[in-house]
Formats: sequence, structure tokens, C-alpha cells
Amino acid sequence: MSARTRLAGLLAVATACTWVPVTPEARRVEVSGIAAVASCEHVGVAQSKVWARSGPFHRSDRGVQRDLENLARDEATRLGGDTIVPRAAPDNGRQSYDVYRCQP
Repeated sequence: MSARTRLAGLLAVATACTWVPVTPEARRVEVSGIAAVASCEHVGVAQSKVWARSGPFHRSDRGVQRDLENLARDEATRLGGDTIVPRAAPDNGRQSYDVYRCQP
């Protein structure tokens, strides 16, 4: 296999990976829709930003989405929330989430 082929394969894998680890506390934060939080307390907004592309290199949409959610879940724990709801679709590696406390 040529060096160019190996590099292309490495870049394909790297652009699909998730780079943001989830803390143990954030693993308990749910990603939900607005209908599921009707009886929950709104505790704040989490803003997430990750690297989505650089020049000709683009990360997979799913990898970017996972990282944005992981960052928002971490922020939700700092705000005392246990559920996040995306405000809109990701935009160039940025996304906002409403944070709710649904569990007593």
C-alpha cells in the first residue's frame, strides 16, 4: 500500500472520530426533544463548538454531532441539568442546547 493511500485512509478515519470524551456525570444527561421536557425546569443554555473542517478536510456530520452533544452534556452537569434539547441543527461546528432539570 502506498504512503498516499495510507494517509488517505488515516484521514478518513480521523475525520469520522469523536474527539470529545464524556465524563461519568455527563453520561447520565439525556439528549431529548422539546416535547419530553414540558414538565421540566429550564436551567440554562449550553453553547458547543468543535472543529468541523479545515481546508479540504471535513469531519463526518455524525462525529461533529456527537462531539457537540458531549460538550453540551458536560455543560449541563455544571448547570445542574439532566436533559439537553438542541435549539437548532448544527451550523459549521456550532450548536446551542437548552438545559433542563427533569429529575428531582
